[in-house]
Amino acid sequence: MGISPSCKIGLTLGGLVTLASLEISSPLTSHMPWMSTEQVGDGTYKSRGSAWAEWYWAHLTQPEMEALRLMIPGASAVIFISTPVNIYRAYTDFNCVAIWPEDEKRSIFKLRFEKLVLA
Repeated sequence: MGISPSCKIGLTLGGLVTLASLEISSPLTSHMPWMSTEQVGDGTYKSRGSAWAEWYWAHLTQPEMEALRLMIPGASAVIFISTPVNIYRAYTDFNCVAIWPEDEKRSIFKLRFEKLVLA
């Protein structure tokens, strides 16, 4: 975990590049260390599933969307990302499955990253 100036994306860990270097604007981000919680018999809660993250943009230009498409050419792709994991904006590198949105609008565009594994 470390402090980074922005989110990064790449096909390999060594190939991580900033979104700015791809001329993609910075997204809003969210991260959860598990998929869901479930109440168990003693009244406590247990986390279930793997970590996930999302990147949101209020609007993407066509060139920005095309740059992201190079990393995620289909419905999903196994890639690497660096994303903030807490309120202090500490960034962590992950290997993950990137999921392209079914509704490919350039406004309110959301990329989801599932099965995050520390890289």
